[in-house]
Amino acid sequence: MLSRIEPDGTLYNYSTSTTLMIYALLARGYSSRDPVIQKAVAGLKASVCSQAAGVHLQLATSAVWDTALSSHSLQRSGLSFSHPAISQANRYLLSKQQTTYGDWKIRNPGVKPGGWGFSDHNTMNPDIDDTTAALRALHNQAKTDQLAAAAWNRGLVWLLSMQNDDGGWPAFEKNTDSALVRNLPIEGADTVSTDPSTADLTGRTLEFLGRYAGMSVSDPRIARAISWLLANQQADGSWYGRWGIAYVYGTWAALTGMIAVGLPPDYPAIQKAVLWLQRIQNPDEPRHSSFFFADRNAMMIREYG
Repeated sequence: MLSRIEPDGTLYNYSTSTTLMIYALLARGYSSRDPVIQKAVAGLKASVCSQAAGVHLQLATSAVWDTALSSHSLQRSGLSFSHPAISQANRYLLSKQQTTYGDWKIRNPGVKPGGWGFSDHNTMNPDIDDTTAALRALHNQAKTDQLAAAAWNRGLVWLLSMQNDDGGWPAFEKNTDSALVRNLPIEGADTVSTDPSTADLTGRTLEFLGRYAGMSVSDPRIARAISWLLANQQADGSWYGRWGIAYVYGTWAALTGMIAVGLPPDYPAIQKAVLWLQRIQNPDEPRHSSFFFADRNAMMIREYG
């Protein structure tokens, strides 16, 4: 644990793991006044935000994710990467590219760090989603700026190296979908102890690789990812997404990803997924059209498999 404490004193910059770390250290005989615990508490306090109903302790801050999405969205809306707002945001993103080897290197040795994490203080725990988000934001600048180009290339190499052997992409670590661990008689073992390929992450990665890295179905790595998606499509045409609103997120990500790398829109699997999305749309007025979200996932699963 001590070797994985971030500069702000937290364990991986998550309030949950940091709280458990404090309890563990106290159980091991650490004093509550120990500098390690004092710094960890200070890190937790920095994640607290005030609301009308009181204070809220965030699971993690989201500065990297929010900045990457905002920069990319503004550029897609017409702002140049040289605009002061984009320039400042991208300088921040470049400063947050990780140079430290994390646990991901255990199953992915021989690759240099190059990913991005979710939070402002992440230095050793990059993830696939934040890396593709940062690379999208830096794409235009990397065409003319050598520093951004070097960072972009390092990020792309790291991203490609993290593809699982089954063809999909995980979130944090490569090839960790252990059936033994997944079936341990511990509540949540399947969701917190393994990091399997998922349709949402694989789809968003394909969308990035197709639109911004110029890759297509002719590349064996892309072909393997598509094969994994097709093999994991649900019977009703949807895909399950682990990191969002379950089947809606998984399905839209798989669709946009496969189309971005060259799979034609009339491909049977794509058409089947489109029909599923149309079928689950709520019967709201057009200007309020919506899908099943959040606590309505259970209803959707019961009705559509």
